[in-house]
Amino acid sequence: MSLVVESEVTATPDTTPLVQRFFAGIIPALLCVATIVGNSFTILSIVLNKRLRRKETNVLMINLAVADLLVGLFVMPLSALLIFTGGYWPFGRLLCRIWVSADVISCTASIVTLCGISADRYVGVSKPLQYRSIMTHRRLITSSVIVWIFSIGTLILTIRWSDATVEQTPGECYVGNELKYVTYSTILSFFLPTVVILGVNVQIYRLSGKPPRAKNSMLADLIYENAMTRGRAAAAAAGERRSTGVFFPMKLYGMTENPNDVARKSRYEQRLREHAKQRESAKAFGIVVFVFLVCWVPFFTLYLIGNL
Repeated sequence: MSLVVESEVTATPDTTPLVQRFFAGIIPALLCVATIVGNSFTILSIVLNKRLRRKETNVLMINLAVADLLVGLFVMPLSALLIFTGGYWPFGRLLCRIWVSADVISCTASIVTLCGISADRYVGVSKPLQYRSIMTHRRLITSSVIVWIFSIGTLILTIRWSDATVEQTPGECYVGNELKYVTYSTILSFFLPTVVILGVNVQIYRLSGKPPRAKNSMLADLIYENAMTRGRAAAAAAGERRSTGVFFPMKLYGMTENPNDVARKSRYEQRLREHAKQRESAKAFGIVVFVFLVCWVPFFTLYLIGNL
């Protein structure tokens, strides 16, 4: 899977100088600490802040932070240790299986949660006023549960623990000995969710560049033209000169807006405000997706090619 060291190693510890191995493992160790601290603060800030807790999207954000926190707690420390030991695994096969399982489940949950956030942003941009009624708290919690079911299912579909024909070398933890279908695992865990994320974000980009339109042209223009038409008709019926209409309130000539038009205009303006807010949120998430792809696509591409 994603963070598991894939080089086949001998049963004896590596003879690389200790100082060299230390500096090779220090960066992964620091990344591990940053992952744990950053995601812990994210979870605490949402849980303890009432205003953030009320936002529906933060259900998925907590789910993402929990998945990444599990990576930082159970996957990255042992990955850093493997780098430090030169690939030698001193903990036995049981812990190796637990490590591989945690890697598959947590990394898959993290990536698939990004799919859920992408869908959430799409609804926010395409239906800003209906967003709260569509993306309810219950539906988002259900989506989070589905993410973890999918992640566990990916592990179950690709596991090979019952295969007794695979020889195990003491001091080795090789993912190919624990997963029967490494390529399928990579596709389900990364490439399939990535295609979904890219497709949804392309649609978000297309929608975020244009404001929501009224059913019959632009609603504001429609209301204004209706008001002007009624005003000119009222002024002509009263026998007044058109030029004097400029100096008197519009309501003297019947240019008051229909209550239905006022309500429609107010609703349209609200859509514009909500659309602008959702667009800014979508742009921020787009940056996260871009960084995610830059960091992981090269790794998983080489990883998949190496297992074909």
